[in-house]
Amino acid sequence: GLKLLLVDEMPAVVERLSECFKEFGFDVVGCTSQVEAIASLTSFSPQLVILDLSLNRCLPVAVLKAALHHVPTAIILGTTTGQYAEADAADRHAVARELGVQSILRKPLDLAPLAQLVLESALRLTVPEQESSAS
Repeated sequence: GLKLLLVDEMPAVVERLSECFKEFGFDVVGCTSQVEAIASLTSFSPQLVILDLSLNRCLPVAVLKAALHHVPTAIILGTTTGQYAEADAADRHAVARELGVQSILRKPLDLAPLAQLVLESALRLTVPEQESSAS
């Protein structure tokens, strides 16, 4: 299966999402800290990353930079809580997007849209984009 790295400071979230995506056939590694996440980027080489953008109340820039370096083709989906999503959300999300985050989802995570986004991303990873031929 495709390799999925889940990073969230709440172990219950990591556990719940891990179980869900394993049922979809993903090979899942879960982390609750930036240090674990960075180590997993190098050892596990995920193709897809779901990253809490307010990990320990700050944007996990080190994780995003490590992802760009170690797994530049990985698709990164960010999650964010309403609690930290207001005041500096626009700036943080802009930085996150500059560092490779392709979509940002609001917590609490509704499993259906998250699963749809992950499966669409998985499809993009497994089906090469058709080149438009000029013939």
